[in-house]
Amino acid sequence: MAGWPFDSSSSGLILLLIAWIHAWRMQTFFLMAGFFAHLVIQRRSMRSFLKNRFQHIFIPFVLGMIIVVPLTIAVIPYGAWRTGTLDQLENDPSSGGGLPPLHLWFLYYLLGFYLVTLAVYQIADRLPELAARVLRRMDRLVRGVMESRGRVLWLALPTMLLRALVSSEDVMLFGPNMMFFIYHSLFFAFGWLIFRQPALLKTLSARRVWLSDLLLGTLIIMPLRLILGGAVAEQNLLYTGVYSLETWLIMFGLIGMFDALNSQARGWVHYLSDAAYWVYLMLLATYQWGVRYTLIGRLLNGPRQRAKTTAAAG
Repeated sequence: MAGWPFDSSSSGLILLLIAWIHAWRMQTFFLMAGFFAHLVIQRRSMRSFLKNRFQHIFIPFVLGMIIVVPLTIAVIPYGAWRTGTLDQLENDPSSGGGLPPLHLWFLYYLLGFYLVTLAVYQIADRLPELAARVLRRMDRLVRGVMESRGRVLWLALPTMLLRALVSSEDVMLFGPNMMFFIYHSLFFAFGWLIFRQPALLKTLSARRVWLSDLLLGTLIIMPLRLILGGAVAEQNLLYTGVYSLETWLIMFGLIGMFDALNSQARGWVHYLSDAAYWVYLMLLATYQWGVRYTLIGRLLNGPRQRAKTTAAAG
């Protein structure tokens, strides 16, 4: 967006880190969202799931659109004035056309995925035999892909084609950018299906597998993607193919690594996991004192109890 405040100095290392993170961060998030959405529905019920998501996704999204987004947008004219680009902001077509959810777009899309999930469940309840056949076939397909040595290639193919159809990443409140939505829905659906056979994740947790995926995706595929980015359009199939390989390799590498290294519960990992929702919106330093044990924390993650301290025996 034109006029966004920025520092004229830059760091090549930070730019590389941003490029690396942006290749897998939201895809991984939506895959995990699909996995855990299925878990909650199976352990509770659809009604309980919708109530939970209303509290932890819909209400924060609405409050964010009322509070966070207007404050963020208010900074943009100031940035345009300070950087001498105010005329570009006024003439920028993307500066109009509705209210953008900005960095809350992931909540907006999650709400859409949940509505689609509800609709699929309603159809499955009316056509149980057909739904059972479709699920068996999908289970076989997912199992075959995950147990294949070429799983990344098989998964990169549909994401490559979908990504090539994404002409813009702009998301508006009443214009959700359907191709961008459909692209991310594939990751949500895959996470949903993986939950039906969670043992398949163990195919990623062998050290030689997750390490090779991470190294290949980071040290070979990512540089190739950056080089291609300067030569072809982002909708070019060659570019989206390389981008998709990078996404799945790094995503699987990280999932496998954390599955292998965190087989036992760790308090600090759980803490950072709880904090992640707020950190994306604000700052980590504010989480402990202003969020974790407050109404905001209950709204985002549910209630959390303070650790009890015991006096050491003298």
